[in-house]
Amino acid sequence: MENEILDQNDYSLNDGEKQPSPWKVAIKWGLIGGLGLVIINLLSFVMKDNFFNTGGLDLLIQIIAIVTPVILAQNEHKNNDLHGKMSYGRALGVGVIVSLFSGFILALWSAILYNIILSPEELEMGVQFGLEKGIEIMEKFGMEITDEMIELQEREVRKSFRPMSQIISLTLTMTFIGFIISLITSIFTKKK
Repeated sequence: MENEILDQNDYSLNDGEKQPSPWKVAIKWGLIGGLGLVIINLLSFVMKDNFFNTGGLDLLIQIIAIVTPVILAQNEHKNNDLHGKMSYGRALGVGVIVSLFSGFILALWSAILYNIILSPEELEMGVQFGLEKGIEIMEKFGMEITDEMIELQEREVRKSFRPMSQIISLTLTMTFIGFIISLITSIFTKKK
């Protein structure tokens, strides 16, 4: 009965041998990816006048730093552990695990940066930058901006700089981004 439910190629390798766990490879590449993102973040902090203002090049570098470990982990798991055959779902799972660990490492670094390394003046600059961006978005949607809305926006921005808020939200955000990226990369790294 179980063999009818499970896809035989996804469940076993040769002669019923179970597939190795993807966790070891995914955690390794997640840690490498997280450290890469921390280094990029640190360089941006050291080299820019306004660390909070990111541009298109910053975004491109970060996307490359997110995608690369996902693809490398998927390929390593497929080639080293699964004898060159991996299902789409397995590739997707590897990518999500990589992103989870990368996101957690980056979130820890961000919490340390914002709450220990940055001076109160630099942190206030980040709050004001976040507030300005929030108001800018509200204006683009044609919302009437009241003093109450500005106060609410400021409270929310300040909450986002709290260590636990940062760790939880950044880890979840990076995992979600990794899920979307893995939906795409898994198309190319899977092989039945």
